Amino acid sequence: IRLTATDAAGNISHYSTTKEVNFETDAPIITNFDVSPNPATIGPVAITFAVSETLEFDPVVTVNGQLSIIHGPSSMVNGLWSYAYVYNVSSSDQQGSAVVSIEVTDLAGNTSLFTSHDSLTIDLSAPTAPTMGNLPAYTNIATRNVAGTAEPGSRISTYNNDVLAAVATADASGLFNSRIILQLGSNQIMIEAEDFAGNVSQLSTPQTVIYDTTAPTLDSFSINPVLAKAQPVSIRFVVSEPLLVDPAITVNGHSVNKVIGTKIGASDAWRYEYVYQVPTNETQGLAQIRVAMTDRAENIFVHSFNDSLKSAIWSPEMG
Repeated sequence: IRLTATDAAGNISHYSTTKEVNFETDAPIITNFDVSPNPATIGPVAITFAVSETLEFDPVVTVNGQLSIIHGPSSMVNGLWSYAYVYNVSSSDQQGSAVVSIEVTDLAGNTSLFTSHDSLTIDLSAPTAPTMGNLPAYTNIATRNVAGTAEPGSRISTYNNDVLAAVATADASGLFNSRIILQLGSNQIMIEAEDFAGNVSQLSTPQTVIYDTTAPTLDSFSINPVLAKAQPVSIRFVVSEPLLVDPAITVNGHSVNKVIGTKIGASDAWRYEYVYQVPTNETQGLAQIRVAMTDRAENIFVHSFNDSLKSAIWSPEMG
């Protein structure tokens, strides 16, 4: 556009400086729209998109009517202006599907409004604490499966003594199974669930597993009397730790009955007394005594004594 002026005498001025005006009625186009993460919990949500042309001012981006913040300058990529915004989800946000709106205005004043109702779900509810199946209190096996139920699709973290030991995902039925390696001694096992939005459950009720590979030991073994005829024989000994079941004692293959088993003070040791009734048909001479024990972790101790008891069933012959 150029202008001239004509005075009353008919004289015409030179042309004015040229001014260019672009007449446009096409509104800008919004493409490459993305929201991450989705679903989302408390924290930042990235909203990115591209616009087909230069704008008069920065886009106005809202989530449920709340303004988002532009994150860095726009940039031209493949002929499109790319924008990145951040919306910070807070505890005051409404749960469920959120409305994301983008309003842009080009240099000609043409306006576009883009609205999405299904690109962002706000989830502020932590999943229920997962349930862990029963673990053994004692074991002599280093690897252990940790199984249970949780919110379907949630990420299950298994902790051993407060250290992350395994990660699994609950299936569509909410079932999960993790495999961990135990440490010698006490292992406190707990699990937690994290949903798609990143909400984390409370820790499960802890279970303690004692990993023990040491067999029990036998001490203070004594027999009275050591030379016996058809009579009761007392067998006494001390075991270094509590057992899964009472010791199994045999004399020449015959089972021996327990009289008593008591814990010794504040220690882990137990004192036992068994009584063997020597039968009249017992084999004459040194008896074979076998002691078998299994502790709570199923470590086994077996020992045989061949010189501790001598049977003297027959009466000596008179000359």
